[in-house]
Parts: sequence; structure tokens; C-alpha cells
Amino acid sequence: MRKVTTRKLSAWLVLLLASGSACAAQDPQDQAIEAACPGVATWQAAQKAAHASQSEEAIAARDAARHFAAPEERRQLLQRVQADQQARDAALAASEGAGPDGAAARAVYKHAYEVDGDNLAWLKARVHKSGFPTVEQVGEQGMSAAFLLVQHADRDPPFQMRVLDTLQRRGADKGVKDSELALLTDRVLRAQKKPQRYGTQFGPDPAHPGKVLMAPVEDAADLDERRAGVGLMPISDYRCVMEVVYGAAPQG
Repeated sequence: MRKVTTRKLSAWLVLLLASGSACAAQDPQDQAIEAACPGVATWQAAQKAAHASQSEEAIAARDAARHFAAPEERRQLLQRVQADQQARDAALAASEGAGPDGAAARAVYKHAYEVDGDNLAWLKARVHKSGFPTVEQVGEQGMSAAFLLVQHADRDPPFQMRVLDTLQRRGADKGVKDSELALLTDRVLRAQKKPQRYGTQFGPDPAHPGKVLMAPVEDAADLDERRAGVGLMPISDYRCVMEVVYGAAPQG
């Protein structure tokens, strides 16, 4: 089976993290996930019915009716996320064609790293000057873009922690989903060498190709309850999807 692309993996992570999102089975990767993980479709259907207001179509419609207080920043955010995704797609395409140690792969990986660095510098300057964006300034799509840039700022854990604190203090007006904030929470905790809270962080199991290991998690007995509270699917279904994703990638 071919390796999953970054864009496809991102689409499935949206499915895993965003209540009501839909991702139709349009290629072998999607079909493999649906076949191996039937609970995902059941959970997805329930979330879509319960949270129709969070669908991509509903969000786009609300943004279309908005007057943005910072339209240029919104444009920049959407443009930067597009560059982010294009760089990752190119990196994986190069690795598939030339191997992970090939010169072409190294060049595009370097480019992706540089794109992340430029995006991080731009966003940090914006936050330093005006704070983290709000829905009123850049819309829900702009907030989603800003959040993705923060997710890809792993080289700067203190900045990720600062954004997490800012969003948590905003409460209901934070502008991102609870499920998205859970992902950032786990990333920040892992950077601090602490157990994650929601079980979103997995990696391949070196001893068992095609299997995954969940990074250490606090209070494992109540993990599914915490996940449900922020709109995340049961951990067994999430693990199933991660194993399909990692199993599709060449094992080194």
C-alpha cells in the first residue's frame, strides 16, 4: 500500500479531532480505514448529526457573512497554511520517489522546515504586537489556519504553551474547538516531558511494524471520558486509525 500523504493524514486528523467533520472514502487509504475501523464511521455520523454547525460548509457560510476586523491578516493566514501544506506534500512526494535519504527529499524537507520557520516568525511577531487572533478579526477559517501554524511550531514549545494559555483564558470565546485545544494541550505536555491528557500523541512501535504506541497518558482509566468531554472519539477507534496510517507507511 502506498504511503499516506501529509494532506490525507491532515484530513483524517481533522476527522479525529473536529466534531462533525466528514472525510469520504475516496482513495485506498480512506477505504482501508473504513474497512479496519468501523467504529470511526459510527462515531463520525453521530458527531455530524449533533454538531452540524461545525461542518466545513457551515463555517464557510458564517465567514462569508462576516466583516473581518483584520482582513489582511486573514489573507496571510490562509496563504501561509496553503504554503505549509504544499511544502509537506512535496516532501512526502520526494521521499516516495527518491527514498528518505535522497538529495531531492533532503531539499524539500529543508524547504518545509524553512516554511515552518517563516510562518512561526510571522505569527510570533503578530502575537507579540496584537495578541493571538480572534474570530472577529480573521473569522473561523482564519482561526483554524492560525491554530495549524501553532501545531507546526514544535521547534518553539514556549510559544505553543503561551498560545495554549491564551486560548484557555478566553473560555467559550477562544475561537477553536475543544478537540483542537486538546491536541495542543497534549503537545505542550509532551514537550514538558509530562504525560499527555487526551491520548492524541502516538508513534510507530519499533518492535511491531504496523502497530503504534501511545505516549504516556495520565489517569488512563478515565481517558475515554476525558476524550468524549472534548469531542474526541474513543481511544480504541483512534488507535485503529493510527495503526492503519502507520501501517501504510514503509517500515524502516
